[in-house]
Amino acid sequence: TASKVSKSFASALSIGDTAPSIALALQAGGRLYVICEGVDVNGDTSYWYTTNMTSFTELADTAWNVAVDAVTAACTDGDNIYIAGWDTAGDYQIRKIVGQSGALSDVRTFANSNTLRIVGLAVLGGFLYTWNGQTLKERSIEDGTSATEATVFSRGGAPTGTWDTDYWAGMVAAENSIFFFTAVEGKTTVYEYSWQTGASPIWVMQDGFTGKDIAYSNGAILIVGEYQGKSQLWG
Repeated sequence: TASKVSKSFASALSIGDTAPSIALALQAGGRLYVICEGVDVNGDTSYWYTTNMTSFTELADTAWNVAVDAVTAACTDGDNIYIAGWDTAGDYQIRKIVGQSGALSDVRTFANSNTLRIVGLAVLGGFLYTWNGQTLKERSIEDGTSATEATVFSRGGAPTGTWDTDYWAGMVAAENSIFFFTAVEGKTTVYEYSWQTGASPIWVMQDGFTGKDIAYSNGAILIVGEYQGKSQLWG
């Protein structure tokens, strides 16, 4: 799963020319990759990797839309990294980084102006899953830009407002299934999807708790969020 990197941590490691407004760290192909937004001299989204945790190398990405506003999700299958970015025109681009070489390629570019942002990515069994807080979609990772998407779950009503302000959502892969959540106005629901059983809610959390991120470790689902003005971790 992607781990958020603080601005102070990124700056201390001299990533880029300015402190990143967002940074996600993932491992693939024996390298640590840090995906940063708006940190190069042109203010464009950049990717950085390190093999020694001391110096970072930038991967130039001229193919990414130069007006990218936000990197909203990232995941790894151990060998490659997948990134979702949202640009100022309201369009999405999903990119792939080949872990051992750092080569970049398009997975999908599509107009998405009237729908929710992709805020969760996960790989399971040769498929890439996207989650926007309402709809879970599946596509083959082997078919490149020609792959078609299939909706495998929808929770019904779309969350309203702005992601990361009015609602939160995220997703993580486990060994044989995917866990994902949506949190709106102090109501957080966690779902599980697998090929055998489909998707269903597995955890309706305590009223007033707003989940903000999800992780999976050693068989446990971890939800970090806020309750009555204080940070909490549930598992």
